[in-house]
Amino acid sequence: MPYAAGKFAWAICARCSLRFKYLSLVTEPETFYRVCRSCLDEPMPKKRAKVDGVPLRNPRPDGEG
Repeated sequence: MPYAAGKFAWAICARCSLRFKYLSLVTEPETFYRVCRSCLDEPMPKKRAKVDGVPLRNPRPDGEG
């Protein structure tokens, strides 16, 4: 299935949310976001993922007494 060339298409920058020509946006290597050239130079704010505790193999409830 062929794709359109995109020379008349518009796209939204993933960082600044401004509208640009689709062909002027570039893909970031780390995140694969489509961003404008001015946003490409800015480092992406790092989000820390919450790590769940390690699951136990055979969990047992606390014994009484």
